[in-house]
Parts: sequence; C-alpha cells; structure tokens
Amino acid sequence: MRITPDGQITIPPEIREVLNISPDVELAFEIEDDRLYLKKIRLPIKFQLGLTPYGVALLETSPLTKS
Repeated sequence: MRITPDGQITIPPEIREVLNISPDVELAFEIEDDRLYLKKIRLPIKFQLGLTPYGVALLETSPLTKS
C-alpha cells in the first residue's frame, strides 16, 4: 500500500467490507511503537441520531428550502 502525495491511503474493499466501514464512518489513528492502528470511532447514540451534546437536532437547509 502506498501513500499519495496528499497523505491519503485507500482501504481495500475487502477490509472495508469485513469491518463494515463506509464513507460516513469516523476513524482514528493510534500509534504504538512502530505500528499504526486504524480504529472505528463509536459515537454515542445521540450523535448517531444527529443530536448535538445539547440535545439539539442538526438540520441541513438547502437554498431551495430556505424561507
């Protein structure tokens, strides 16, 4: 596996499938000695539902729906 000039890597589809990693999954890097680990971040359910820490839902508005 190579790193692009922008510092990006591609996770092979077989690994993404086994670990159930999709484009919206948050990942974190962890370094231990000379090893790099990639871990899925498990967010609290309220964040998965689109709620902020204050319990307010995050809503997207598009130019077509603005009043």
